[in-house]
Amino acid sequence: VAMFCFGFILYHIVGHRGVTRDKLIAFMFLVFLSILYWAIFFQQFFSINLCTERATNIAVPASSVSTVESAGVILFGPLINAIWFRFKHVSIATKFSLSFLLNAVCFLFLVGGLYYAYKTNQYLSVWFIVAGYLLVAIGELCISPTSLSMVTSLVPKNLTSAMMGISLLSIGLGTKLAGVLATLAVI
Repeated sequence: VAMFCFGFILYHIVGHRGVTRDKLIAFMFLVFLSILYWAIFFQQFFSINLCTERATNIAVPASSVSTVESAGVILFGPLINAIWFRFKHVSIATKFSLSFLLNAVCFLFLVGGLYYAYKTNQYLSVWFIVAGYLLVAIGELCISPTSLSMVTSLVPKNLTSAMMGISLLSIGLGTKLAGVLATLAVI
């Protein structure tokens, strides 16, 4: 299905000229980035849960801590919405980049906390995990609505529904890639 969708986009890139073609190329690139983003994002359910289980001494199941991300989406949603409303001319690429940056900061923060815990022979503080989940939540608020709006702003009207499906398929492909990456973390 992914190869068919890739071919579908390429077919329409070849069939269009000018600005429409450039927008379709940008769309294809952003879909690819979206797959990578979701692969990193879904590590919260795999790698970060495993980290929580192995490196902290919390009394609740590790999977319960991941609810912090959902709470972060609810908590920060209105704030991020107000920011995007205030800065209407922020590009799709900037929002995508910001979401990647926030995920990177999350993992750097966790690695730093794990390094400190290892060096001091202590458990990792659960606050590192909570802060990481909140960063991921803000990153999700940067990319999730943006990836949906990119379809309507970059794709010709007659292709909107098909390309919306391809955009949503990127979440599924990202989830599959996240599973592949998570198998590396189990070791």
